Amino acid sequence: MGSVALALALVPTTPAVPACLVIDTIHVRNTPAGVGVNPTTNRIYVANSDSDAVSVIDGATDTVTATIGVGAYPSGVGVNPTTNRVYVANGADVSVIDGATDTVVATVGVGAFGVGVNSTTNLIYVAEWDSDAVSVIDGATDTVAATVGVGRGPSGVGVNPTTNRIYVANARSRNVSVIDGVTETLVATVGVGRRPFGVGVNPITNRIYVANAESQTVSVIDGVTDIVVATIGVGGRPYDVGVDPATNRIYATNPGSNAVSVIDGATDTVVATVGVGRGPMGIGVNPTTNRVYVANADQGTVSVIAEVPDTSLSIDAPSSVRSGARATISGALSSSDPACVSAQKVTLHKGTATLGPKLTDVSGSYKFNVLITKNTVVQVTYARTRSCGPSKSARKTIKVT
Repeated sequence: MGSVALALALVPTTPAVPACLVIDTIHVRNTPAGVGVNPTTNRIYVANSDSDAVSVIDGATDTVTATIGVGAYPSGVGVNPTTNRVYVANGADVSVIDGATDTVVATVGVGAFGVGVNSTTNLIYVAEWDSDAVSVIDGATDTVAATVGVGRGPSGVGVNPTTNRIYVANARSRNVSVIDGVTETLVATVGVGRRPFGVGVNPITNRIYVANAESQTVSVIDGVTDIVVATIGVGGRPYDVGVDPATNRIYATNPGSNAVSVIDGATDTVVATVGVGRGPMGIGVNPTTNRVYVANADQGTVSVIAEVPDTSLSIDAPSSVRSGARATISGALSSSDPACVSAQKVTLHKGTATLGPKLTDVSGSYKFNVLITKNTVVQVTYARTRSCGPSKSARKTIKVT
């Protein structure tokens, strides 16, 4: 028997840039709406509106570890990572959860929709839709310390703990109320798009992002001047906004198009659109792990989005060999992250047979030597990993002469 070894001459490839991808889908209860994240404990809290419950997700395993009964029709969720307290806006009250025990330890009697937390002052800001006001809860006593009148139909609440400014989206008056957290008074009103709902804040850049549902845009407010400095077109009926201050990425949920728009905060442009589940509404971001959690209200799931290298896989093999000859199948992984190149599992499929997996070397290369007796399609696959992205495959046909 003869042996055929193909000298490999790989064409250099430019490493792919990181891509935003759904890396996991977690099943929760009915109609998940609001999402809150504790980056310190890596716990995610999801308010399930039609189940009167909060699902607790372990961010390390993407599994539900607890389900906590709360009030009727929970919607917004706010978290204080310093005290490990979670605040859930129900239709008629606010449930306070101890993150250490996953139990409700207090109930505050204010009708609520959206929730924002200032972890520095331990004050919680609750939007009261029917009252056109924001209630300020003292986290030390779980009592209402102040009430601030805002616009009509207050919904989303965003907080900048650095400047101690609170931003409230008023859905029925097409503006954002700016509250001074020192005096608990209204200091500015900023006009935005139609039907503003969600608010996200980047405390590092002092930019505020507002999802305008009927305008299909996100308004960008400069926190220094309280002026809209950009308006960004996104997907269908944007509902909520999440911000990752570590990467300066902004994520807007679009229930009208079942997708999340990814905005680069440096350029105020949409750099990616990620398909998620049906009816994405609430969103939460863990800036420590750079994971994004999206509540899909019409599907009862949470999509986990991560920015991962879009690793590519090449294959090289002879186009033809003699029957009974051995052929060398080789190639390499290419990625912008060196950790996603070496010691990765690659498997070869030859007809119905499977060889491997083999681990790539430090340069990402792999090699198989196989017997060819008939026309054969060979395919190599790279197994999916959480940190390096989805599975990849490449194939080639070898003919027998």
